Amino acid sequence: MIDITNTASPSTLGTFTDAGLDDASIVVVKHPYAYISVNGIDAVVVVDISNPASMSIVDSFTDAEFDHPNSFVIEGDVLYALNIVPHRLLAIDISDPTYLSLLDSIDAANPGRGLSIENGYAYSFSNNDNRPRIFDISDPSNITQITSTWPTTPASGNLKKWQIYLFVIDKNT
Repeated sequence: MIDITNTASPSTLGTFTDAGLDDASIVVVKHPYAYISVNGIDAVVVVDISNPASMSIVDSFTDAEFDHPNSFVIEGDVLYALNIVPHRLLAIDISDPTYLSLLDSIDAANPGRGLSIENGYAYSFSNNDNRPRIFDISDPSNITQITSTWPTTPASGNLKKWQIYLFVIDKNT
């Protein structure tokens, strides 16, 4: 963990190493916990970071539907993970960081890329049919897909939601 209060002279507050985290790929933080995706064991590992000099694993989550996520977003007490394989959007309850549980998952198309969440909706992009996806996540235990119909079809890419707009990268232009 690095303190960047003084950007001209960042300082290391603490480090954490664990053999099980060798294939870590994504980290998101909801203080005092870091949620880390570990592809080698297909797990979310929860690390208590409240004391940077003595960080520790408090839980890990595995599920048959959780495999190689490429995006994590925390919204309230839910961690949303967008998997590459299987192509799923998962909602994981993190209200008790010592006991994570799967709330729901839904097919997110092949493979999902990018994940943006706002006002009860999740937005992702499918490289399978080159279309963005919108999911209603207002009830994380009952995710539903809203649409995959679009006026134009971008070639492929990533996306980001901003206000009332969905920006999609088209790699062919």
